[in-house]
Amino acid sequence: MNEYDLIIIGSGAGMNIASNALAEGLNVAVIDHGLMGGTCLNNGCIPSKILLYPAEVIRRLQDAAEIGVHGKITKVDFDLIMERMKAFVEDGRHEMEHGISGTKN
Repeated sequence: MNEYDLIIIGSGAGMNIASNALAEGLNVAVIDHGLMGGTCLNNGCIPSKILLYPAEVIRRLQDAAEIGVHGKITKVDFDLIMERMKAFVEDGRHEMEHGISGTKN
């Protein structure tokens, strides 16, 4: 049976605690029921912000006419927006997985 100095439940913000504990030389286990990175990385704040940014760009372009800058939105590539968001999340998760074990799980 493995013995640990610290067991962390949740790989979201819990990873900050794990990192600090590892830096102190503690033996740490991280337990999570879902994907590495928790809610924030996988389907919460980070994906939401990535998806909101294109909407903000559209709104700025619409509002720019008020200051004399006229532009036209000819297409919104929602598939590209979603691919960008998914790639960012997956990259973040894979970095966390690699940092924990050196391999993808």
